[in-house]
Amino acid sequence: MARPRRAPHATRRARYPDDPDEVDLVAEWATQAATDPYAAYSLTRRDDFRVTGWSPDAPPAGWSRRAGRVLRVILRPVDLDAGHWTGVTAAPASQKAAEFYWRRRGAGDVA
Repeated sequence: MARPRRAPHATRRARYPDDPDEVDLVAEWATQAATDPYAAYSLTRRDDFRVTGWSPDAPPAGWSRRAGRVLRVILRPVDLDAGHWTGVTAAPASQKAAEFYWRRRGAGDVA
């Protein structure tokens, strides 16, 4: 898969700034998660790609004992033949999704 282009709208502001697990995401973390070789892919209702992958530079969730964070990134195809994609949005993965990611990666069930 070609490396996704970073777009200004891929940055997500925390919705609940008082929540210690909320974080202001930056495009670089979303790019890391989207290009994670262990990422899981699925299609959204709008035929965009949902990628669940790990960003080693994102701050960890309070419930996690791992460095970095598992993120969910939505990518939209720009030119499929050329392999160009753009980031639509990104968000921290839920604890359940992060645990599934790590089990699938073969790293146990501890998020």
